[in-house]
Amino acid sequence: MGKFVTVLIASLLLVGTVSVGASAFTAATVERTASVDVVADNQGLLALIDGNSGNLVSQDGSTEQLGIDLEGGTAGGANPNATFELGNPAAPSTSNAFKIENKDAEQHQINVEYTGATTNGEDNLKFEIYDSTGTSVGTVTEEGTTASFTAPATETFYTVVTVDTGGGSATTDLTSINDLSGTISLTVNDVGEGTDSSDEETTSDDGSATSFEITEINADAEGNERENLNDEYVTFQNSGEQPLDISGWVLEDAADHSYTFPAGTIIDPQATVTVRTGSESNTDTDLYQRSGSPIWNNGGDTVIIRTADGTTVLEDTY
Repeated sequence: MGKFVTVLIASLLLVGTVSVGASAFTAATVERTASVDVVADNQGLLALIDGNSGNLVSQDGSTEQLGIDLEGGTAGGANPNATFELGNPAAPSTSNAFKIENKDAEQHQINVEYTGATTNGEDNLKFEIYDSTGTSVGTVTEEGTTASFTAPATETFYTVVTVDTGGGSATTDLTSINDLSGTISLTVNDVGEGTDSSDEETTSDDGSATSFEITEINADAEGNERENLNDEYVTFQNSGEQPLDISGWVLEDAADHSYTFPAGTIIDPQATVTVRTGSESNTDTDLYQRSGSPIWNNGGDTVIIRTADGTTVLEDTY
């Protein structure tokens, strides 16, 4: 039987920057206290909370860490040619394997990955993450698929776990030589909240930058603007090194025209997405505001990007 034991690790990255220049001080000492108590997984800043899918997911009494173990009782693991679903994708908030809660008073970007399992080119292990409305914010697999999503302050997300050893969409039957055991890692990175910057920047777990910036504004469409609305557009780029989930973010101009990025809008590193004023079917690279008239003023305007909770992360006047 295929083994399956998962350890969940949550990490919080704190990045500080100090600028040193000319100073009149020859010596100085400043002391401050810090409160950094260690608590169980379900009480941490990034809380991992046991769901209601059964005893296969539990918080260990000695380590106080949440884990998933299909070797509970007298079981040796997962059966071959079978499917095990911990939670219900149709109702994840009421039936889930575990919850992810941002207990901080500020929003954060959460990056999730799974490592350590043997791979075969098929998704035999999936972690599907949903928000409180039941909308998927990302899926993580043992094959290397990762997720990145914005977690507003105190928001809870719900994870459904599927183990497919050949009884579902996976075409290859796993046997006792296969082992899906591994570690799911959740890394919290600060999300910039500046209102006077021209891009939005977060910090990844290796200290590199993830930036959301404007690369092109075409306010003056060719020919008759009202007949060529799709040639009026703004292009944005994720110039960082991590995928950026902008689902629910809002694009605005100085006249309060607005466009909400649809669920599942994730920009890969160095990739771009263009928001066009007119109407067509959305693609991975082009989204359509479906306006019946021009939006961006030829003589100058302001491009504003806000997160789903209203935080301004980009503002650029041209």
